[in-house]
Amino acid sequence: MIKAPWTDEQVNRLIEWQNCGHVHPYTSENGTILIPTNNGWVEKENGPVVQDWAHEFSFQKISG
Repeated sequence: MIKAPWTDEQVNRLIEWQNCGHVHPYTSENGTILIPTNNGWVEKENGPVVQDWAHEFSFQKISG
């Protein structure tokens, strides 16, 4: 696991992960798809951080 804070490049990789369509996105306990920020995951823009980690493999470039 890699804990926040994350760099802008790391956040961009997590955005790719969340939007790629062939992997399960990170979600909150209630099923909301999370949004990555430099400080961690939020449920809505400008919302509080609800998770401060991501699996290391989620930061890799996604192919196909």
